[in-house]
Amino acid sequence: MKAATAVIAGILLTASLAPFNLWPASIAGLVLLLWVLHQASPKIAFLRGWLFGIGLFGSGASWVFVSIKQFGNAPMPLALFLTILWCTGLGLLPAISCAVLRWLNSSNAQRDILLFPAIWVLGEWTRTWLLTGFPWLFIGYGHVQGPLQGIAPIAGVLGISFTLALTAALIWCLFLLRNDSIKAMRPGIQHWLATGFLLLAWAVGLFVEPLRWTDATNKHLSAGLVQANIDQNEKWQRSKFGAHIMLQRQLSEELWGKDLVLWPEAAIPALYHQAEPLLGQLQRQANASGSRFITGIPYRDTESGAVYNSIASLGVDRQLYFKRKLVPFGEFMPLESVLRGLIDFFDLPMSSFSAGPAQQEYLRIGDHQAAALICYEAVYLDTVPQPNTPPPDILLTISNDTWFGSSFGPLQHLQMAQMRALEWGRGMVRGTNNGVSALIAADGSILARTEQFQQQVLSGNISIRRGKTPYALFGERPIVYVCILVLALCGFLRCFGSSRPR
Repeated sequence: MKAATAVIAGILLTASLAPFNLWPASIAGLVLLLWVLHQASPKIAFLRGWLFGIGLFGSGASWVFVSIKQFGNAPMPLALFLTILWCTGLGLLPAISCAVLRWLNSSNAQRDILLFPAIWVLGEWTRTWLLTGFPWLFIGYGHVQGPLQGIAPIAGVLGISFTLALTAALIWCLFLLRNDSIKAMRPGIQHWLATGFLLLAWAVGLFVEPLRWTDATNKHLSAGLVQANIDQNEKWQRSKFGAHIMLQRQLSEELWGKDLVLWPEAAIPALYHQAEPLLGQLQRQANASGSRFITGIPYRDTESGAVYNSIASLGVDRQLYFKRKLVPFGEFMPLESVLRGLIDFFDLPMSSFSAGPAQQEYLRIGDHQAAALICYEAVYLDTVPQPNTPPPDILLTISNDTWFGSSFGPLQHLQMAQMRALEWGRGMVRGTNNGVSALIAADGSILARTEQFQQQVLSGNISIRRGKTPYALFGERPIVYVCILVLALCGFLRCFGSSRPR
């Protein structure tokens, strides 16, 4: 019974995110998780937490199957095996969190009120960096346009996750208080402090305008985005290069004259130096029309031989941006000497990139500065410039979500990009090959978007804002430090306190 409930709890968290956006499902899932962990030993908690993780990642991140089967040409049994291995491996992370929760718990059940959200947020934060990171399926993303969106510019997506986990813990505590068969609980100082904090957090989320932290200006940036919907299986075929470039140039004709003309990730499937004649033509066209032309294109360093997934920005001058956060297996190959050649998935085109420098200049678009992100970088918390750096005028990201197929992946990816705009109080221009391309406002709302798997051109204006949100000043560090402090305090009480385990 509790094993099956643990899996269902994980699935409920996926239901709270795009494309379903049933945000109360995340609270319900966490309450169910607390129920299946109640009075369990650390060992049992680990197993039930693992089942919970399998439910979460199996429902929310199984789009990896599309990449392995459709684009990696793996046989169905092998694709299923690798997908299951992937999801069960990721499930170990919440399993560890659940085991730690039960190990630190004492006879004072109210300690879970703060301990649970602290462990939950530290678990999500760990996924931003462990083994290069997989910062996907954070429960806070369900509120990018939900009632807690006002927290995002203050404490980021992790701040929303903390509030949701704290809500679930208090609901569970209320259930225990009302259950006559459980006599170990009476309302205490932790209960009332947590309740007060929670009421304040929900009040901030509901009633504090997300854009109050930045100032509107009378300036805007006009942008035109090309979504060519080029088949991924044909993208890197040399015989199709000319046709693909001609198609994107034809789609761009109506856009010249705007401040920005944007092509998606690797829209030019040739190395930068090999495409010099084409780049020269596009630069002259952009310069003549007063536009800035930006496109994805791989770049090879002629001295070191390193190849980068890059952005080329062309106009009155040229700029390059090199992607800093690479996707394992898609852009670099862990254990390359072992895995290369085993199946097509381990030999995907352009899967030997190098990571770009950590600090790079903003891209110039007329008088404006744009922070560039390529594809997967938009899901990390530390890729937008962090504290002590001047804020950009807009965020710009290019992607190729073709790898996700028709799964939940592209819509989840879009939702995470919206959160970056909301956290920073900056508009975002997001260009993709086959959707979803979008113009996103500084409050995370979508001003205009394309449909998936369609050849479209999107244009519109992004308002320019000034100032910094609290999140832009401090990042996720304050909420992470608070969670570490709670965990350390509970660990001290567990090891040196007088409480006896339940």
